Amino acid sequence: MDIQVTTFETNDDHATVFTESSVEMRTNDYHDMRSPRFSRHTECKRYLFVEWPAGHNHIFENLDRRHLGVCLSGQVRFITSEGASKVISRGQTWQFVQESAPNLTAEVIGNEPFQCVIVQLD
Repeated sequence: MDIQVTTFETNDDHATVFTESSVEMRTNDYHDMRSPRFSRHTECKRYLFVEWPAGHNHIFENLDRRHLGVCLSGQVRFITSEGASKVISRGQTWQFVQESAPNLTAEVIGNEPFQCVIVQLD
């Protein structure tokens, strides 16, 4: 099973867009199908846990760091200014690869809080 990541970027028109990609995994030197697989290492600076209550809305204007997020529980919907949306649920990952995400909205959907871990890359 591949690990999927939703990536949010700002295009040439300064609009936030997202793409889906798979994490490239490799096996260790044992060449056994039951062996663990690993991705490449990515340097990071720190991490934090975040909890937004049910019904919370947040508009991103400027991010202070590039980051990778992993949803631990609940659901959040990211909506671009063009109306494209992506729902992130438990176990799913996303990343902001630039320090800006103009007019990107996040809204917690459902009746439970959205909890995640954010890994800041710089």
